[in-house]
Amino acid sequence: MVDAMYEKETQPGEVVIHQGDTESNEFFVVTKGSFSVIVSGTKVTSLGEGRSFGEIALLYDCPRTATVKSEGHGTLWVMDRLTFRQILMGAAIQKRKRFMYFLNRVPLLSPMTECEKGLIADALEHHAYKAGEYILRQGDVGDRFYVVEKGVVAVTLNIPRDDGAIEEVPVKELTEGDYFGELALITKNNRAANILALSDSVEVVSLTGRDFSLVIGNAAVDRLLRLAASERLAQNTDTYSSSPPTPSTSASPSPHAERKQ
Repeated sequence: MVDAMYEKETQPGEVVIHQGDTESNEFFVVTKGSFSVIVSGTKVTSLGEGRSFGEIALLYDCPRTATVKSEGHGTLWVMDRLTFRQILMGAAIQKRKRFMYFLNRVPLLSPMTECEKGLIADALEHHAYKAGEYILRQGDVGDRFYVVEKGVVAVTLNIPRDDGAIEEVPVKELTEGDYFGELALITKNNRAANILALSDSVEVVSLTGRDFSLVIGNAAVDRLLRLAASERLAQNTDTYSSSPPTPSTSASPSPHAERKQ
């Protein structure tokens, strides 16, 4: 693949791609330096060594979705459109088909267009867990939104007991198509619950808040996440309630130990 790319040096403040450009002919990989990603005049993230950009416009023949500017002296490896399509398009299409099938079954995402879902599918990261492994822990910094692709996960809360000990109390279970982590992205607070794998094999997909904003825009992300929060409250399944279940003075078994196999 490296043989199909050429090196490009950048200067401080140099704009590599402009948001809205329709002449999109190159894909970029950062090998040195840092590059700002700017959407509608607002910097949403920085890309460092090993990160890439420019693929969305090449995959979908759409205008550039962001401006990328060199923060200092930098180096990029560059691949032209034709080579990109020949080498990477097949793998990207297979990934997109797999995740699109899944995303179309997630009710939360039903208001989104097929194009928006396609962009999200390409940005999703896949994670696999075994029974008992924690996906999130209460108190962690919340920077990702998750959807369960396969298996069952448990939501638990760490509740102080009368004797001063902390008891982990099961709250609910989530299955395929259920989502979690959205409230931390809205409130910017730390995670308010634990999430752990309950079934023998659990697969989830995730997207950072920054990547979410980058692919479909800040306004769309805010609207979608607030819809998720309101639906959770309307169903009375908000696991982040300020009135959690009251633990007993004796320790309860772990969620995965209680579940019948």
